Amino acid sequence: MAAEVRHGDAASVLRAMPAASVDMIYLDPPFGTQVDWVGKAGRFSDKFKWDDESKSLWAQMTSAHPVLASILEGATVAPRDRAYLVRMVLLFAELRRVLHPAGTLWLHCDDTMSAYLRLALDGVFGIERAMGGVIWKRTNAHNTARSFGRVHDSIFVYGLTRAAKWRLHRTRHPLIQGDPCEGAVVVDGFIDKLFLNPTSKERVGYPTQKPVALLEQFIAAATMAGDVVLDPTCGSGTTLVAATKMGRRAIGIDASADACAVARRRLAEMESETNGKACRESGKGSRRPRRAGSVGDLFEPAPHDERYRNQQTTRHAVSAGFYQEAAD
Repeated sequence: MAAEVRHGDAASVLRAMPAASVDMIYLDPPFGTQVDWVGKAGRFSDKFKWDDESKSLWAQMTSAHPVLASILEGATVAPRDRAYLVRMVLLFAELRRVLHPAGTLWLHCDDTMSAYLRLALDGVFGIERAMGGVIWKRTNAHNTARSFGRVHDSIFVYGLTRAAKWRLHRTRHPLIQGDPCEGAVVVDGFIDKLFLNPTSKERVGYPTQKPVALLEQFIAAATMAGDVVLDPTCGSGTTLVAATKMGRRAIGIDASADACAVARRRLAEMESETNGKACRESGKGSRRPRRAGSVGDLFEPAPHDERYRNQQTTRHAVSAGFYQEAAD
C-alpha cells in the first residue's frame, strides 16, 4: 500500500523501524492541554499524570539526555506537565533516529507548551539544527475578557544536516533543470488563508482535524515524489491523505483506536475514488491501477522495490557532501 496506519504507542512502534528510513516527519501531537477531546467520529485524551510510569520514563530521559533533563527539572511546570514533556522528549529521540539525514521534522503545536517543546527539540536535535518555522492562523480572533484568543499554531522545523537545509532551499530558488528537487515551492512563514470551517465537507468528525491543503504545502516543500512521510500522531489521517494524493508514501501511527479507524476509512475512500476515476478514464473497469512500493517494507531493513532503490540512489547522489552533522 502507498499508506499504512499502525495502532499503538508511537515510540514503541518506531523502534521496529530502521534508522534513517523516512524523508519527512510531521507531527501534530496532543498539546498538553489536560483536556479530553471528543468528536462525532472519536475521541482522544490530552491528560497526563505524574505516576510510576512517568517516573520510570524520566529516569530513561535523564540517562539519555542529562543536560535536557536537568533543564526541565528546573522548569516551573506542574508534575502533570512533566509527565507530558518526558513522553515528548523520548518520542523526539526515536523520531531523530528514523529521520533520513536529508529529511526534516515538522512539529505542530500551540502556545500551551510550545516553549518547552522547542527546548526539548533543541536538546534532542541540537539548537543549531533548528530551521525556522511557520505560523498558521487557524481561526479568526476571539479574544475573551481575561486573555488574548488562541488563534494561531506554530510549526517548528528541524533537520539533521546541511542536506536538509539544501533541500528546503528550493522553497526560495528554483534549481537547475532536471534536478530531482527542481522548482521553487512557496511556503510562507505566515499562513492565514487555510481554514477548516465547521461546515466543510472535508471534516470527518474527529477533533483537532487539520486541512489537507495545509499539509500539502509542507509536504511539497520537504519531499519529492516517492518519498516516505511519517506522522507518528496521525489522528484522522490528514497527513496520510495529503501525502498519498501527492505521490508520496506514508506511515501513520496513533494510540487512539478511533483515530486509526477514521484514518483507514479516509484512505480507503480515497483509494476507491482514485481507482474508480482511473477505470472510467481508461474504459477498463476490471483493471486496477498499479501501486507504488509498500510502506510496510519500512518495518524491515530490506530495501524496497527497484523503482525506489533507483530513487534512493539519485537522492543520495544529489545530497553527497552535505551529510555533515553540523547544519551550517
